[in-house]
Amino acid sequence: MIVKYVSASGESICLNGDGIKLRETDFYRHKWEEEEISGKYKFSRKPRTYRTLVEVTGERSYKTKKLNDMHRITENDTLSGKEGRLYYGDQYLICNICEATSEPAESPIGVMKEIIFFSKDPVWIKETHYDFYASDIYNGSSKKYAYRYPYRYGGGLTGDYIINKYFDKVDFKMVIFGPVVNPLVIIGGHKYQVNILLETGEYLELDTEKGTVIKVMNSGQVVNAFHNREKSSDPFAHIIPGRHSVEWTGKFDWNITLYAKRSEPEWQ
Repeated sequence: MIVKYVSASGESICLNGDGIKLRETDFYRHKWEEEEISGKYKFSRKPRTYRTLVEVTGERSYKTKKLNDMHRITENDTLSGKEGRLYYGDQYLICNICEATSEPAESPIGVMKEIIFFSKDPVWIKETHYDFYASDIYNGSSKKYAYRYPYRYGGGLTGDYIINKYFDKVDFKMVIFGPVVNPLVIIGGHKYQVNILLETGEYLELDTEKGTVIKVMNSGQVVNAFHNREKSSDPFAHIIPGRHSVEWTGKFDWNITLYAKRSEPEWQ
């Protein structure tokens, strides 16, 4: 199981390999805060900290570089007000390092380092990504196989499916690539449509967690397309658990990333 911290700039420090041994964690500790309102209880997650204990070993020059790199990479995020990601396998926690303590280990060539991670939204996120391509799909034939065996509906829509394996509804980010006019994607019978023109090289992002719809132009300019959303069907409707059919014209490329959020990492 790989455990590592990845900074906002993309640099990473492995916490259980390459001269660093992970000794202790408390990743599987979580708590819901309760609040009584009119005789009923409401539960919510509050910001919290996570503790890890690592041992850094090796020759002095190697060990010092590891410890200095660890401090520089994590401190840059804290000083700049940006957040990094603490990965536990294929799941991650958005966080910063708020405290660290180092002392000699029992081994003469080792240093024990206790690291405290702070997360304002303590959830472990697991992503599931699907890509859908226009190539070789929409060519007028009654049935054409390409990526993950899409098929043609009688109404001119191409079909496939996605699966939410989590036990709760999930947020997602959908990215649609031009050229296309008024792109429409139907997931499990629910319509996600934005009435907008995308030129070649431009793309649209629909983010349910942020509640945003943006268009990114070829120049890199970001345009707020929130008011272009099709209001007859909620474009921010979450994906519920289960397998869902997917329909679209097959004339444009797009992808979708599902975000399952857990109070503790999934056991693997």
